[in-house]
Amino acid sequence: FRFLTKFLRSEHFYRFWRNFNYKLIPQEFREEFSEYRKPQKREVVFFSGCGIQMFENQYFVLCKIFKKLDLDFGLIDGSYTKAVCCGAVHCELGNFKNGTYMLKNLIKDSF
Repeated sequence: FRFLTKFLRSEHFYRFWRNFNYKLIPQEFREEFSEYRKPQKREVVFFSGCGIQMFENQYFVLCKIFKKLDLDFGLIDGSYTKAVCCGAVHCELGNFKNGTYMLKNLIKDSF
């Protein structure tokens, strides 16, 4: 149990989670919405978090609804090759140092 707890609190777990996430989601789905990931001022910004992306149908249906509604929206979710993490899971596990680091990277890399 000690090993598992240590692994869950480490950066290794989050690298594993992000890589696993990107292996499950086909690249063509992400590429379809690449133009919405470019940093610029938008009317609506959608930050999905990593969890919903595991359910690609729900995630991409939301993106398609935004397109159909002709919203000026942007996505903060990383490109296919560059993952973005808000650090929430780090903080939930008590690892505030890594959580804060990940959140700062999200903000820095998104704008």
